[in-house]
Amino acid sequence: MDCKGSKRCLQVYLSDKLDVLERAIKDRRSEWKDALTIEWLGPKNNDGIWDWKELSGDAFWKVLGIDPQKTRNFWPARGPHWDAVARLTFPNDSFCHILFEAKANVSELKSYLRAGNGEGQKTLIEKSLNEYSLNLKGYYQTCNRLAHLNFLRREYPDVNVHLCYLYFVNDNSHIKTERNKWDAALKRQYEAMNSVNNPDDVFNAIFLDASDIIKSCKK
Repeated sequence: MDCKGSKRCLQVYLSDKLDVLERAIKDRRSEWKDALTIEWLGPKNNDGIWDWKELSGDAFWKVLGIDPQKTRNFWPARGPHWDAVARLTFPNDSFCHILFEAKANVSELKSYLRAGNGEGQKTLIEKSLNEYSLNLKGYYQTCNRLAHLNFLRREYPDVNVHLCYLYFVNDNSHIKTERNKWDAALKRQYEAMNSVNNPDDVFNAIFLDASDIIKSCKK
């Protein structure tokens, strides 16, 4: 288990507060309320033991039932690392997939495209971002998540995918961030990324209390 920050907060919620997290997820959207099960595809829970592995590259596409080779014209093979991925199933045998990003302090919102152009990786990324009219404005990671959301919804609508951002409030393991600071930072982000219509519906933000989570690094 990680010792601090967003990774630790997410891992604590998955291992010790799973019922709280899953209730918050179901409450986030009206269509999620009736979910019969929430299956965590990554990290995985094997008989109560979490593997804490983030899904990325081919493994990410495969858990969604997609042939990775069919995505090579969209994104480099290595791909982004997803904090968590879950499948919700409903009484009518329908399902949806949720791609999670976890943040514990405002500085985690900002990021930049740093990929080299070996095998045309940077060119491909820029092409896909431009295709969906995503303007980085210092929010590269968020833009690449949105690109994946748009790609999946266009090319694989049956996967039924959503984003969900988990924002941890008052994290005592690293940088304590109050709710009002989150609200102000997200307002700036949404204004900068003005190509995103109705960001509240796109990002499905959930705010979780992390005031009882402390740093725990073992040497």
